[in-house]
Amino acid sequence: MKAKNNSLKYSALIALLAFTLGGCSDDDTTAAGVATNTEPALLEKLFVSIEAQGVVKSIHIHDEAATQTNAIKVAAPTVVESTINFAGNTGAGPGEMVFSGGNAYVRVNNTNTVQMFDVETDGLTHNHAIPVGAGPIHMYLDHDKNVWIMNDGPRPAAGASCPGVDPACAPDTVSFIEAGTHATHKSIRVGSGHHKMAFAADKNRAFVSNIHDGTLSVIDTDPLSPNYLTTLLNDVTLNGDAAMVTGLNPHGIDYAGHNMKIYSLNTGEPINAISVIDPITLVKTFITKGPGADQVPAVGRLHTRHAPGDASDGRFVYILANTEDDNGTPADPADDTTTGWVIVIDTMKAMQGDPNHGIIAKTQIPSMRPARIIFGPHAKRLYIPSGVPFGGGAGTPDLQIDQLAVIDIDPTSTTFNQLLTKITVGKAGGHGSIAAPSSDGHFLFVGNSGETTVSVVDTTALSVVGTIDVGGAPSGIGVTSVGTAAPAAGGDAGGHTHG
Repeated sequence: MKAKNNSLKYSALIALLAFTLGGCSDDDTTAAGVATNTEPALLEKLFVSIEAQGVVKSIHIHDEAATQTNAIKVAAPTVVESTINFAGNTGAGPGEMVFSGGNAYVRVNNTNTVQMFDVETDGLTHNHAIPVGAGPIHMYLDHDKNVWIMNDGPRPAAGASCPGVDPACAPDTVSFIEAGTHATHKSIRVGSGHHKMAFAADKNRAFVSNIHDGTLSVIDTDPLSPNYLTTLLNDVTLNGDAAMVTGLNPHGIDYAGHNMKIYSLNTGEPINAISVIDPITLVKTFITKGPGADQVPAVGRLHTRHAPGDASDGRFVYILANTEDDNGTPADPADDTTTGWVIVIDTMKAMQGDPNHGIIAKTQIPSMRPARIIFGPHAKRLYIPSGVPFGGGAGTPDLQIDQLAVIDIDPTSTTFNQLLTKITVGKAGGHGSIAAPSSDGHFLFVGNSGETTVSVVDTTALSVVGTIDVGGAPSGIGVTSVGTAAPAAGGDAGGHTHG
């Protein structure tokens, strides 16, 4: 693609969008307008990692033809346009990805690298590996579009310890790549275990959960601070640099800007399910599971929506969970059932001293194990693809592994926090299916991790309108703009899907 030749086409389309679109409809699409452009214009690209093949597939997304008189929107893509092989990483297994500065950063399994390539040329301009820490597993973007990589490091044998002084057990780190650069800026030592990350941008601090230590590492993110990109309040008695003890198996963390608290899931705690932490004082309180029918079911993932300028930015915290019930007949597993849950915390109510910690909803998703939280671009919908049982197995007889649940998250809606529908897509596998929206919200692309396909979901009709065969099980997915035509999709993560 020639960016210079397309610049006028991009500018004209942007002007047309600005003139014709007046607001948001009840779904995740833009308002209606009349298209007058005379040919399709490339606005965005869908990228899909295929771990088994060691490649990333590129699918181009175009405008509809000028004959259309309905809302300006993209036409559902159906074919793979190009295949990106990684220079210097032959046979590597690509996974999760994020986008920053016109580049894609892709985690490469079984290597200590992240692959960077230029999105506009599908890697023909820039395409090289960036060294990071041992065992990269999750990737995040902060508000300045810097790239952060969670490195799990080598794991000790079952039952063995892994002290930081043992050279066979390298300490876990977080790698930091500054926006616009093509090399690792710094690696920061953190605690031990599988890591997730959250940013308290207004407090100049980042938080990394350390599942094996039961701690959070706190990183100074103020460029003017003498402690910039170092951990704070380290407890040297722990295995690694850890700031504070939170609870057993912290796995799921985010920052709620409305009440300026960090919410961290303690997935191994029998009572104190969620830590609520002041990002400056590090004083913490707990949300308990509650008596009888648990107030908070066995929790798995937690996120809040980050959309600066939106009234709901950081206000609601969404927690995924699932329960498996034996219906009182343990000897008859054919009666067992699975129920997914979305627990919603209103942080404004929590600030007002609500005795229920601001919990305003526990929405059931029958016969599903929720895999991930995907926010629609306009604060209207929450999309939840299917998950599968951890460790394999078929799960309960009623378990559906080919569904996309749709939750209403518009506070002004009469169906706020209700399950709107479940859409049949492809089958989930591995850690569950993945998904990413187009920037205008008209389409959601679901990578069916148990198949070789991507389902294209129309968010107005709430139905599958296309299927793309990408030739292998999707292991990462993202949508981003090319040139200057459109903002990156994905809201808080620039196309990154929460894992």
